[in-house]
Amino acid sequence: MKLIQNFLDYDDAPLLIVNASDINLEDESNDYNLLMDSIVSNPKGKNFINPQPSIF
Repeated sequence: MKLIQNFLDYDDAPLLIVNASDINLEDESNDYNLLMDSIVSNPKGKNFINPQPSIF
């Protein structure tokens, strides 16, 4: 439990949390572009990516 709390309180560097359960970097250029844009924008603090699954 303490490990989880340490992870949630981490603020020494930017942190990007990616929900990878529905991400498809090989076939979906939108997913890849979303991830790359999030990385190169040099965000501060905690940031989350939660791509929506494609229905097609």
